[in-house]
Amino acid sequence: MSYDSEQEVRLQFLEEAYEHLNQIESGLLGIGSGGGGSPAT
Repeated sequence: MSYDSEQEVRLQFLEEAYEHLNQIESGLLGIGSGGGGSPAT
């Protein structure tokens, strides 16, 4: 595998990981903002 193609694979991986992290973050923010309802106090 050439250096360029290895760099391309690494970049692709990082882009996909970044997208997944954004999805997780969005889900957590939705839960944290009371999207699921808040517990009784």
